[in-house]
Amino acid sequence: GLSILPDLRRVVAVVVLTVGVGGGSALALFLCFRATGLGSLPLMASGTTLAVVMVAVSIPLTPGFVGNFQIAFRAALALYAVGDADAIAVSVIYHVMAIGIAILMGLPVLGGLGEAFRLFEERRAETGSRDAMTKH
Repeated sequence: GLSILPDLRRVVAVVVLTVGVGGGSALALFLCFRATGLGSLPLMASGTTLAVVMVAVSIPLTPGFVGNFQIAFRAALALYAVGDADAIAVSVIYHVMAIGIAILMGLPVLGGLGEAFRLFEERRAETGSRDAMTKH
């Protein structure tokens, strides 16, 4: 939570990483626009679209945010006079790409899940608590 605030180095690291992830996502979306024939859109369109999408997906309606992700893309890109069909098409491509990257990044972790669950259960047994994460 907010316990990192007194440590300025951590705050700076979090800000830099957050800006890096956001900037990388905006650049990826901008390249996706170019690849799908929407290359005339300004870089700001990718930032605007991502901001609208982040608000939309904060409302968990469906698994994988399918539907509200596309509606958010359509709404954001309407600000730049992009038609519904083009907006939905690029949203599906970007959504599949984003989920695909998340899955690929998570695959290496799968092997260690058994060990993580074992350690979690050990800690819970040691503390006799249902909340094994409270022991530091």
